[in-house]
Amino acid sequence: MTVWSRVWSNTLQREQVKQVACGAFHTLVVNNKGRMFAFGGGLYGKLGHGNTQNCTTPLVVDQTAADDDLSAYMQVACGTLRES
Repeated sequence: MTVWSRVWSNTLQREQVKQVACGAFHTLVVNNKGRMFAFGGGLYGKLGHGNTQNCTTPLVVDQTAADDDLSAYMQVACGTLRES
């Protein structure tokens, strides 16, 4: 079983994934409701979890009023060291 298949089966299988973006050391996933999950290397706080720790399990990136359409993530992109 690959790392991705473990992540998918354990965390994201209940989500309707809209987009996946991969950086050099991190991955972002957006579901159909605009909620973003991030995992991978946390150096420089690029995962958006409020710390610089590595994370092997996708966690929701903190969103204020996450159910408000105006705060939903529509599209994400990853670079070498940070999310956007």
